[in-house]
Amino acid sequence: MTAPTPLPWLSVIEASGEDALDFLHGQFCGDLKGLAPGRSLLTAWCSPKGRVLATLLVIPRPTGCLLVLPAETAAGVLKRLSLFVLRARVTLAARDDVGAAGCAGPAAPSAGLAEPWQVAEQNGRTMVALPGVGRFRLLLLGHLQDREDGVCGASLDAGAWALEDVETGLPWVLPAAADEFLPQELGLEALGGLSYRKGCYPGQEVIARVHYRGRLKRHLRRLTAPAPLAPGARLVDAEGRAAGCVVSAAARGDGAWRALAAVEEGAGSLRADEAAGGAAVALD
Repeated sequence: MTAPTPLPWLSVIEASGEDALDFLHGQFCGDLKGLAPGRSLLTAWCSPKGRVLATLLVIPRPTGCLLVLPAETAAGVLKRLSLFVLRARVTLAARDDVGAAGCAGPAAPSAGLAEPWQVAEQNGRTMVALPGVGRFRLLLLGHLQDREDGVCGASLDAGAWALEDVETGLPWVLPAAADEFLPQELGLEALGGLSYRKGCYPGQEVIARVHYRGRLKRHLRRLTAPAPLAPGARLVDAEGRAAGCVVSAAARGDGAWRALAAVEEGAGSLRADEAAGGAAVALD
């Protein structure tokens, strides 16, 4: 058996207390209360302008929720989210003792997981099925250093895991790209992480207006670049006009890079702007 691959760029925040689910439901754009038992949700926390501050994987538990998000955003999200607790009976805390790791392969059926976003508990770990290329992957949360017990039938190295996040359209937002995208521009509606019926949350009026008036100008696209593209890098068209912004990127292994970007509808020939190197990029 192959040991899970550590994913140190992911961190975990725990929301505990009897009001935890209600509190988070009122902060994030996804319908947490509508989740079926044993399901998780990739959703977003937005600014009052309707722009995404962070994307998070929310995992409901009997005593609250676990929030999985990029380590670069975790401290800022925890600090800012805590300001809105007020009288809610909820405690937010960084779970630095909980590690994240991943694997892919035949271990998933043995955990009772049949499709992406399902959750199971096994051997002291929380296990979440994520989309993958040709199969789904397992995200493992727990005290992983103490448990190399053969849960994985196959392992992806850290670079391959990041690449599959790009290929399957999982839009992890880092600080360099925070407050840039509407949740629709990140494909969260298609992933089930955006609800127009759940009621109020930060940015809800702006997000709903875009939806009901049909004015979404940018859409999530995959692209190939000959050189690294950093989150927040700008894309321009042949005339040098703004045409998109990079969400995330990962090396493909042949020297090229794959990226997710919010791209203007109808955009044709694109390149990175001069600050990002100016190289031409190819949209899927």
